[in-house]
Amino acid sequence: MLDQNALELARQVGRNVFPAFGEIGEQVFEELELAFASKLPGSTKFSNSGESRSVQHLLLYWQTGYFKNTLINVFEKCLPEGTSPTRQTGLTAETLFGSINTRGDALVPPVFHKKDFCIISELSALLESGESLSNKAHTFNEALEHQLVGRSLIKFASATADVKSEYAPPEGKDGLILDGITLHYTSNTLFIVATHPLDIKTFSTLNSFGFLSRFHVLQYDITEDIMRNVRTGTNVQEGTNLGLLEELAAELKNENQKLWDTRPQAVALPDYKAILLPVFEQSERYIAKVVDKFDDEKGKDKILKELSHPRIRGNLTREIAAYRLLNKSSTAEDTILWTIQRLPHFYSFALQPIIDDNYVRAKEKRTAVEDCANAIRTSLRGQVQRQKIEEAMENQGFKRDTIARALKAFKKTDRGIYEIE
Repeated sequence: MLDQNALELARQVGRNVFPAFGEIGEQVFEELELAFASKLPGSTKFSNSGESRSVQHLLLYWQTGYFKNTLINVFEKCLPEGTSPTRQTGLTAETLFGSINTRGDALVPPVFHKKDFCIISELSALLESGESLSNKAHTFNEALEHQLVGRSLIKFASATADVKSEYAPPEGKDGLILDGITLHYTSNTLFIVATHPLDIKTFSTLNSFGFLSRFHVLQYDITEDIMRNVRTGTNVQEGTNLGLLEELAAELKNENQKLWDTRPQAVALPDYKAILLPVFEQSERYIAKVVDKFDDEKGKDKILKELSHPRIRGNLTREIAAYRLLNKSSTAEDTILWTIQRLPHFYSFALQPIIDDNYVRAKEKRTAVEDCANAIRTSLRGQVQRQKIEEAMENQGFKRDTIARALKAFKKTDRGIYEIE
């Protein structure tokens, strides 16, 4: 049956990206496809549960250099036409929260506005650029929960009368509402994010803000055995059958296109008594076994608190709903068995997050020039006139001298024309 093929196809694609990394690739692609399925409904909330989010954000969390972004890049090619993915590597306050141009006659929408998917290839680099970590984390939290995001900027006071009228509350325009000096919008974006293991300070800060718990985190410890498999299994890329990979990816994109073209308006919570309750009971038994392995009471209490976090149940619920969207003929028993077999990976990150105490970042802060250059790469492509670049970057809040210095990073193909790759 058609709707049963997408998940198995995803596993096959992941298995064939790099055969020497095949098992992890297979698992990652399964989760990417389930995250995609959670975005199929037009609404981001469960239809029968008020404000409960149905979209499953995904965070790939393991050592640098082991194919996180390669797997995401291949999956991006499997997304259907008609979606609007955006990639972000650095954010200023203006791109994150929205802004207004220097003339006050045009709003600059927030970067996530009306984007179905956002891919962040390195979370730590993005969070370190521009706005403070706490401000970004709080705003991301609202976007991740698909709540109303609001940001006040003095420069919104420069809006012309036409702009104020066009975006006036309560309706606003295109989902943007300008109320005085505050711009509001609601995100409906699915976030697919990758990062290396975080240092203790960054991890503790993000964890205290509840940022990390809003993702379903796929954590892998890259062991010596995995490293050896990658090193010794023919050159990793030589082991990849590119023809087969492209064929499988094209098939998956075709299946995802059909799913996207027939997407439902909303999805209901899975049946509590028939599906969720048995899964939750089994998860409680799993938690009890894990906690029982600890000797001291303080250790038991701490682990119990981490593993009993309600957001883990939320991840289980969203994944079950996504699985049933991809497998409409699945019985309650099939769904329960499929979920229970996969319980440990839901708790791995909460149980023992990998903290890289030895990871040393280049301490040189990202400058406004670097942020501007990244913004140019993100916003523009091909041969672009300098005037167009300057206008686009000024609308994002960069100064003229910053833009001029950032342009030195790009090849000038002709007078006043730059090649943006």
